[in-house]
Amino acid sequence: MKNRRPSRKERKLRNKTRAKQQDQILVWPFIMV
Repeated sequence: MKNRRPSRKERKLRNKTRAKQQDQILVWPFIMV
């Protein structure tokens, strides 16, 4: 059974993916212009 509280490593990974998504959102308008 997985522990409910996310470990520090897990949180770091999740933040990384979230940052990547935001980067894509920011890059999209520049590609369109």
